[in-house]
Amino acid sequence: MLPFSSLIAFPLALDATYGEHRTALLVSACLQAVYTWSMIYGSAGLFRRLMRKDNRRIRYVSDSAYWLYLMHPPLVLLGQSTMKDWPLSASVKFIGLNLVVMALLIVSYQIFVRYMPIGWTVFGGWRFASITVVMMVAFRRAASLLGCSGSRTREWVVQLDTVMAIASATTSGDSPVPPAAAHA
Repeated sequence: MLPFSSLIAFPLALDATYGEHRTALLVSACLQAVYTWSMIYGSAGLFRRLMRKDNRRIRYVSDSAYWLYLMHPPLVLLGQSTMKDWPLSASVKFIGLNLVVMALLIVSYQIFVRYMPIGWTVFGGWRFASITVVMMVAFRRAASLLGCSGSRTREWVVQLDTVMAIASATTSGDSPVPPAAAHA
């Protein structure tokens, strides 16, 4: 499928759109659609063949893809408006902006999404709850070892106890949230 799309569909679509033999808009649009869908199916087939085993890095990128998709437009627009008057070539700006935005989004995904409630919501459950529970237990123990006894610390401990109870119930299968509400 990839050879067909690269060697046949792409040149025909390109010629129909911009070449000497420009054709009707409908023919051009159909050839572009054939190229696009053949690339999609060809790429999916290629990755199914090459990625037979589970790969942690690919899985991480896959898990972060939705966050990147949702959050990239404002960062790209901000970056474009910032870089528009820089005396660099368009390709350097393009590559630089992509690298910076990707790095910011991966870091923000790791810190703010992956092991946090927003991540549980995006992924439809408590998939990463065990790490969060460990972090909460560590915080509670550190607070008690340090003798923190302020009202703010007590509020945090109560909230952490509640979250840990919910997390342990959901990981054991006794979810306090009805299944319909958990995936809504």
